[in-house]
Amino acid sequence: MVAAYEAQGWARFPYDPALARWVSAALPFAQAALVDPAMAQWHVCEGTWFVGVDALPNDKDGAVGESGPLQGAVRDFLNTHYGAIPPLHQAQVSVTWPGYPRPRDGESEAAFRYRQKRDAAHVD
Repeated sequence: MVAAYEAQGWARFPYDPALARWVSAALPFAQAALVDPAMAQWHVCEGTWFVGVDALPNDKDGAVGESGPLQGAVRDFLNTHYGAIPPLHQAQVSVTWPGYPRPRDGESEAAFRYRQKRDAAHVD
């Protein structure tokens, strides 16, 4: 995995039970964020993408609800290769629905094409 990361700049991690437990505990908070009126501005692209910046109420260790700190192979990998992770800020929740991608309000045609052809300019 390290070789793939160094060659490609990314790596795919296998299923991680520790991360799956965290996701199970965080899921109700993510689902609540999707319908929270305070998060309405994050429904973009004609309602096909929820950007959800700072959508989870996690603490500096990634704990949300009863999840405990964010742990697992990815965090171990980051700690090993980059040192201790600084305190985490609130997590983003990104959801797309059928019909995505659609243009964002005010987005130029060039920017929209870039998002379409470049994995929305990033891959999580």
